[in-house]
Amino acid sequence: MYNNWSTVYDNDPAGTTIKTLCPHLNDARRFAPYVSFWLSQSLTGHGQFGQFLYRFGFSDDQTCQCGHDIQSVHHLRFDCPLTGRLRYHYSLAISSCVNIIDRTKMEVILYEQIAIMADQLHNSLHQDHHHH
Repeated sequence: MYNNWSTVYDNDPAGTTIKTLCPHLNDARRFAPYVSFWLSQSLTGHGQFGQFLYRFGFSDDQTCQCGHDIQSVHHLRFDCPLTGRLRYHYSLAISSCVNIIDRTKMEVILYEQIAIMADQLHNSLHQDHHHH
């Protein structure tokens, strides 16, 4: 049964965001007990991310507020200067985690924070446009 799910997971073109973050089904399954509104946005890429909003016609711009070409979950997780502080605190927290459950919980918090930050950036951007 697991092998079938694994094959589906590996070959599903819809799951590109989660597979970038979690290359194997087991990587993704460890998040199951912690699924939340914000976590699911980061793991699926379906949130207030420039790439998602652009792809589905909600925005005509997919650039990140930092100036990067595409605001994706991957960009916010690994590269964006706007999330540098989050990454720094995550790296400190993860270094003191002794087991996979604690590490997973820290990762959950990081991904939730990334989705929340994207939401805040998107909403503050739209408020700026309304003032002009």
